[in-house]
Amino acid sequence: MRSPQASILALIDLQSRAERTLPQAELLERIGEHAHRTLALADDFIRLAQAESQNLVFADADLTSLVLDATDELWALARTRGIELKLELDAEGVRLRVAPALLVRAIANLVSNAIKFSPPGEPVTIRLHRLGPYMAIEVADRGPGIAKDAQARLFRPFSRVHAPASNAPAGSGLGLVFVKTVAERHGGRVMLDSAPGEGATFSIWLPLRHRAG
Repeated sequence: MRSPQASILALIDLQSRAERTLPQAELLERIGEHAHRTLALADDFIRLAQAESQNLVFADADLTSLVLDATDELWALARTRGIELKLELDAEGVRLRVAPALLVRAIANLVSNAIKFSPPGEPVTIRLHRLGPYMAIEVADRGPGIAKDAQARLFRPFSRVHAPASNAPAGSGLGLVFVKTVAERHGGRVMLDSAPGEGATFSIWLPLRHRAG
C-alpha cells in the first residue's frame, strides 16, 4: 500500500512547483485513482485475513442462491461494458456447509475478473453443476487467455501475468489468492482452463461431502 500513497505525495509535491503544476481536474483524477487503489488493497488484505482465519463459521446454504447473490453484485459493471452474464445453474436444491459470505465474495471475484478482461459485447458464462464428487462453479470469459507457463503465478500474492503494455485492468494481485484460499478452506480447489486467444475458465470445486444433512 506504500506505492499509491507515495504517488499521492509525489503529486502533491509536484503541484507545489509552479512550473510543473497539473490542471486541477487531472490532479484530482490521479489522486482519486491512487486513493481507490489503496482502499482496494486494504479491503483485499482484510478479506484474505478472514479467509485464512482459524475460526470460520460454516452454515448450510443453497449453492444456487449464493451464485445468484454473487452475480447480482456485478450486473451493473457488466452492463456498463456491454457484457451479458449468462447463468447455467444445474444444481437446484443442492446445499453444502459453507462460509456463505466468503464463498459469495470468491465467486464475485471471478466474475469481476472475467468482466474486466472480456472484450465489450462478449458474454461471461457462470455455470453451477455437479462434477463427479464435486459441485463446480465455473466462470468462463472470452478474453485474451493465459499461457500455460504463466498460469501457476496467478495464485501467488501480487503476481500479474499481463504486461503493462497490454492495457490489463489494474488489480491488487490478491483476488485469486483469496479465491484459492476460500476454496481450500472448504476442502476444495481452484482450477483454470485457458490458452492464449481462447479465453479463460476459472472453477471452484467444492466437495459434496460438505453437503448439508
